[in-house]
Amino acid sequence: MNAELFLKWFQHFVKFSKPSKEKPALLILDGHSSHKDLAVISYAKENHVHMLSTPPHTTHKLQPLDRVFMKPFKDAYFEACGI
Repeated sequence: MNAELFLKWFQHFVKFSKPSKEKPALLILDGHSSHKDLAVISYAKENHVHMLSTPPHTTHKLQPLDRVFMKPFKDAYFEACGI
C-alpha cells in the first residue's frame, strides 16, 4: 500500500459513506505511513472524515474487539442479509 493507492481507496470510501459537517465519518486505521500522507489528511479534513490511528504494536491488545464486537456484528449482519 502506498499513499497514492490509499488516497484512491479513501476517495471511494468518501463517495459511498457521504460524510457531512452534520454527520462526519470516523475512520479507524493502523499507523501505516500511507495513512499519514498530507494529501490524504487534507482530503479527510475537506470531506468531514476524522481519522484515528491506533498506536503502534497494539494489535494484540485490540484483538479482543474481533471476538467481542466484530464476530457478533458479522453474525448479525450475515443473518440479516440471508448469507
